[in-house]
Amino acid sequence: MTLNKQKIKRNIKEYFYLKNVHGSSLYNNAFYLVLNSLTTSFLGFVFWNLMARYFTPAEVGIGSGLVSASGLVAMLASLGLGIGMIRFLPQAGEKSGALINSGFTLAGIIAVLGSIVYLSGMAHWSPALVFVRESFWMSFLFVLFSVATILALLVERVLTAGRSANYVFWQNTFISLVKLPLPIFVFAHLQGYGIFTSNGAATLAGVALSWLRFLPAVYRGYFPKPLLDGKMMKQVLPYSFANYIGNLFNNILGFIYPLMVLNTLGSEENAYFYIAWMMVQVLTFIPAGAAQSLFAEGSHNQKRLGR
Repeated sequence: MTLNKQKIKRNIKEYFYLKNVHGSSLYNNAFYLVLNSLTTSFLGFVFWNLMARYFTPAEVGIGSGLVSASGLVAMLASLGLGIGMIRFLPQAGEKSGALINSGFTLAGIIAVLGSIVYLSGMAHWSPALVFVRESFWMSFLFVLFSVATILALLVERVLTAGRSANYVFWQNTFISLVKLPLPIFVFAHLQGYGIFTSNGAATLAGVALSWLRFLPAVYRGYFPKPLLDGKMMKQVLPYSFANYIGNLFNNILGFIYPLMVLNTLGSEENAYFYIAWMMVQVLTFIPAGAAQSLFAEGSHNQKRLGR
């Protein structure tokens, strides 16, 4: 009889806990992460549809190839720091600002070095894009926008770690809306490179918005500045790097395939491939958003992760 009463009490506690969870940050974070993915996917479809209407297939192929190349550099530069941020920021307390800036600084440095290496060998692995290396400003912007891409990704993870995925949604919606008119009204004279420039400029603006508005709202007193805390990075990197290796094999194909198509079939075929590839990604949004939200919640309260 006593055992039955204890079991009933446990079931009642479990019921009320699960009932409260539905209004908790677990579901809120997951909701906004999924909404973010769906919104940016829709606006991304609109963006590439506009590009297909106002630019030739060859120009769209060049633009999408540059976006993929920049994304590849950014992904390689991440070192899994985004996962590390979600895992360790909830316990960082007053040192959260130092951890965030250290992650940004390290990823930015590696992105710069990776971009330079990519540009140096562009004739070997991306012959169709070698014209970028022949212009100082095109090369500079490629480096700058590669850094902006990794910073935007890390900002997403930092906001998710702070149980504020609503800001992830607003950052990426802002980026997606800002970049829509740029290729047509601002950078049209750059043709295919203008598509890439529009994407990079919008991403840079989104990072600035998050640095100045969203991150300080989640982490009080936060201010972006170059910083590299070796002690904190020694704690984060072993965990981050192990996840990085696993995710590398899972995600790298999404950036390599468009470059393979560009180099083997040409810029026009790459335009058709890239748009179809982006549309297929929508299938992963809901499980990916829910899993990332669960990871963030578990980092805040590990004892309840099982529930």
